[in-house]
Amino acid sequence: LPDFSAIDPASIAKTISHMLDKHRAHLQGLLAQNETFTWDTLLAPMEEMSDELNKYFSPIGHLHGVMETESLRKAYNEALPMLTEYSTEVAHNTALYEAIQQIADRDDFKQLHPAQRKIIENELRDFKLAGVNLSPEKKHRIAELYQKLSQLTTKFSENLLDATHAYTLHLTDAKSLAGLPEQTLQLAREQAEQRKLDGYVITLDYPIYSAVMRYVHNRDLRKSLYEAHITRASEVGPNANQFDNTNIMKEIIATRDEIAHLVGFDNYAALSLATKMAPSTQEVMRFLTDLLTRGLPLAKAEH
Repeated sequence: LPDFSAIDPASIAKTISHMLDKHRAHLQGLLAQNETFTWDTLLAPMEEMSDELNKYFSPIGHLHGVMETESLRKAYNEALPMLTEYSTEVAHNTALYEAIQQIADRDDFKQLHPAQRKIIENELRDFKLAGVNLSPEKKHRIAELYQKLSQLTTKFSENLLDATHAYTLHLTDAKSLAGLPEQTLQLAREQAEQRKLDGYVITLDYPIYSAVMRYVHNRDLRKSLYEAHITRASEVGPNANQFDNTNIMKEIIATRDEIAHLVGFDNYAALSLATKMAPSTQEVMRFLTDLLTRGLPLAKAEH
């Protein structure tokens, strides 16, 4: 399991930079081979590099999503552009695409394990979705858009985390929390102690929020907490306009739309479905409409 306590924000950017340089050199060496490309000489080493990068950065990404520290946020935002640049660079590497296509085109491709064939097919699909066959100008534009998108989605998540942590509800009367399990009451006491307050502090962190919504008898308290939770990082609610994600969402939508059009799709939903099971956006809408038709009477009865 990841050793989260060993993650040192000060070393993240340097480690990522070194790892990506090493992977670039390794990939260049793999492509320089004067031989027929195979799973073992190309795809297996690529999988190992991807796994190494994932094992290092995934715990950092998780910690960034749940832990509020300035140093970790700074380190994450330094590393993210490097990772985005590298992934786009690989996705637009024509020589790599042609090498993998060479493996798929050979007769012995059918002799590979089904999982290996699936990985190769997915790789070729993802190259096309990333715009590997586009003009240099369009590739450059897509690279810019993916950098922008990674920054926007990161800022969206950070605003949501900040909004979650910004809300607190201080209570001194234990009766107002009637029904709450003792374990969660203790959490609320600890939150109050950390702020040098008497009584209890209710936050929107999931362990406290979910328990209050499920067990507390006080309906008005549940309503206040629910409204605070669903309006986080928006223009309404108890912290209205603080950490507001409205304009960021608009920019994300516009950026995704431009990417989709550049690689030949009518909209981003269609691009997203290219890697999923549903065959079309119309099929998704039919499914959702059918779900609504079947679920609405039950929802009304429960209400």
